[in-house]
Amino acid sequence: MYAMGFSFDENKTVRRWDIIGKTALVGFLLLGWLYLLVTISQLTTGIEFRTTCAAS
Repeated sequence: MYAMGFSFDENKTVRRWDIIGKTALVGFLLLGWLYLLVTISQLTTGIEFRTTCAAS
């Protein structure tokens, strides 16, 4: 598991929940920041990022 980046100890599988929690927190913060930027750009430019499916 160490080689795959899941464990923090080479000899045994150890999960450091503090590191995993911080990583998840950073991920959610970045996702929220991205969502905020998309919302601001949609409101200021009036462009929506929805796609339409062409009927064939």
